[in-house]
Amino acid sequence: MNLIDIQTLLKECIRFLETDIITFNKKITLINSLLEKLDVAEKMPELLYKNKADIERLSEEANAKNKAVVGEIEKLQTEINEYEESIRDHTRLLEKKREVAVQIHKLKTEVKEINDYRDQINDLTGKRKESFLARVHTTVSIKKKYKEIIEVFSAHKAKVLSDLDFVAQINFDRDSFLKAAVDILDNRKVVVEGSEEASSVFNNLFGIIKALTEGDEGRIRELVMEVHKLDSELKPKIKTSSAISVSDFYNFLYANYFEVSPIVRYKKINLKWLSLGQKATVLIKIYLAQGDLPIIIDSHDDHLDNEFIMEELVNAIREAKGHRQIILVSNNGNVVINSDAEQIIIANRSDIGEISYISGSIENPTVRDRAIDVLEGGPLAFKKRQEKYRIA
Repeated sequence: MNLIDIQTLLKECIRFLETDIITFNKKITLINSLLEKLDVAEKMPELLYKNKADIERLSEEANAKNKAVVGEIEKLQTEINEYEESIRDHTRLLEKKREVAVQIHKLKTEVKEINDYRDQINDLTGKRKESFLARVHTTVSIKKKYKEIIEVFSAHKAKVLSDLDFVAQINFDRDSFLKAAVDILDNRKVVVEGSEEASSVFNNLFGIIKALTEGDEGRIRELVMEVHKLDSELKPKIKTSSAISVSDFYNFLYANYFEVSPIVRYKKINLKWLSLGQKATVLIKIYLAQGDLPIIIDSHDDHLDNEFIMEELVNAIREAKGHRQIILVSNNGNVVINSDAEQIIIANRSDIGEISYISGSIENPTVRDRAIDVLEGGPLAFKKRQEKYRIA
């Protein structure tokens, strides 16, 4: 199993080097070209991995070893076939003996089948444990892959996203696990959910899972052993119903309740705990930071106060202006002035419903006077602008 696993992983690594890194470097080249066109001196480095030959060599060695193992298996299978043919010849001879001898042979055959069946059960039980172990390892590996991607992204993310953290997290679906346990197990024989009077039979399991999801990878083997122990302890406590079988029990106990998901944190706070205004700010900052095409933002400040706009949004807009055109619909004077708007368009509706527009720079007296009338906080914002640029 391990030989096949490493062979598969090596192939995936080679595929990654031959496709994903090349694609990534092409995009970096395109980014550098765009940066050069924008007269930006900074260049983004390409990803290089110098040990591809070592990986290919290991892959070839693993493939050779795998072929050798297959060859041994085929050799053993040939010997088994020859042995089985000998048994069939021997059986044909025994059939010619007396009826008692036939019955003895029949009994021996049945005993052998029982032993073989028992061996198969033991073998499959071991494989099930290994499969469960591999699945948990895969979950942890997926988290590590997420982490690697996040680290690459974080190393080159825009300054405007400096207060955003992207992390990978392993989640365990406890509710689904307990619901399945209640459906399968006889609650008169086992405590599933637990209470003050009696603890849940799964308390130890949940403790191990909690440590694992929080980063203690050393608990993986312990998790597998705990599930195997519950397998033995809980199997006799399945509900006595024709609708529930041992297969249902195994499907419940060994189902995949793990999921790896990326989490966004704003100033060390999980996104789901942020206020509506903070969530809006995070979303706008992400939109501003990603890409270089023109972007239109409408009614961005509906849920934001002036302090939040000045501390977060204005800086984000000024940062993004360096690599893309921003068209912003706003009633907030602080946004218009402090983000250094280069062109202001003011819409006006007459008493009869006609809509007209005036446009120009902030320094244009007509535009400035009209903007002061319609922008929230306009006079103070424009006064600060005048002091900054000494506009008469």
